[in-house]
Amino acid sequence: MFTYVGTNQSSGGYYQRLHEYFVENIDFPTSRSQIAISNRWLTIQKAVNKFCGFFSVVERRNESGKTEQDRVSEQSTL
Repeated sequence: MFTYVGTNQSSGGYYQRLHEYFVENIDFPTSRSQIAISNRWLTIQKAVNKFCGFFSVVERRNESGKTEQDRVSEQSTL
C-alpha cells in the first residue's frame, strides 16, 4: 500500500507514522498509544491557534515603538 506524505494522507496514516517515530526515538519505555499522541497534539494545536489569533489582533493594531516581546506580553492581557 502506498503511504501518502503531504496533504493527501489520511490522519490515521499520519498519526501512525508519528507514533512509530515517537516509539523509535524515545529514551524510555512508554505505553502511549497512537490515539493518545493524536489527542495531545490536538490540545497543543488548539492552544497555539488561540495564541496566534490573539497575537494577530495585537499585530493589526500596529502600535509604533513596541517590541516583539511587548506584543507577546500584551496578547496575554486580552
